[in-house]
Amino acid sequence: MNGDNGRDVVDLEKLGESPLSEEINHIRLPENFKVPTFQLFDGTKDPYKHLQLYRSVMTIQGASEALLCKVFPASLEGPVTTWFSCLELRSVCDFKQLSRKFIDNFEGGKGHQKTSSDLMEVKQRPSETLKQFILPLDLEKLKIRDIDPIVELMALKSGVREERLRFSLSKSEPKSLAHLRENIHRYSNVEELTANQPDTNPQVDRPKSFR
Repeated sequence: MNGDNGRDVVDLEKLGESPLSEEINHIRLPENFKVPTFQLFDGTKDPYKHLQLYRSVMTIQGASEALLCKVFPASLEGPVTTWFSCLELRSVCDFKQLSRKFIDNFEGGKGHQKTSSDLMEVKQRPSETLKQFILPLDLEKLKIRDIDPIVELMALKSGVREERLRFSLSKSEPKSLAHLRENIHRYSNVEELTANQPDTNPQVDRPKSFR
């Protein structure tokens, strides 16, 4: 269902990856409900103020706690929307819990101007997938003013730990930042397919090296 700002309430349940509880996912939007026009949160503003404004706007429409959770993604933009979809499956049972997760993740972006050196500190952890690694890196990038694409490219290359991708990078340099991100996205898709594939299935083809 579309709101006045043209954003949809994304039904992640259909994609099998909703962080909302079963009870919240099964709540249906009230008849004739339209998503209000929100001031979208991009990761660089005050998360407390965003929550306050969001709740105020939704309260006017008589929104329940469950509806506050279900509509919340429509108040986000950019990599922050990815943050929401990457929350642990079924980990959100009420809006208080969602608010705490939101504050814990974005409170550090308020009042402190990040630099390129902060971006270089973001590394893929041994247990992280490429998708999980890219999210915090993108969120960190939002806090850096006028970041140099070369610095971003270097941060991506130095932060990656995925062995096949690192091997590909060692054989051939990416032509551009966009080229590197395209290949990371391709490797990430293969990584997810392989993780969900039964052992009896044929092996998924690996992406080719940079050209």
